[in-house]
Amino acid sequence: KKANFHVLRETRMSAVLTENLFIDTKKDVDLLKSDKFINDVAIGHVNGIVKFTGAKRVKTEDSDNSTYYRVVTGS
Repeated sequence: KKANFHVLRETRMSAVLTENLFIDTKKDVDLLKSDKFINDVAIGHVNGIVKFTGAKRVKTEDSDNSTYYRVVTGS
């Protein structure tokens, strides 16, 4: 989805705003207490950022067959 959010509109860099869920029900609170749910959300964010930025996979010496992405922030 795209919208005219101030936090995105006024930044001078590429930006992505994500939203996971509202903590307004017991079900949502319980989800946020679940390590599996938090891990799934994190993986979803990584996959979305990789898709959005076109990042390439980087192999590292200690990768043990896992996939790593190198993220550089700042200027």
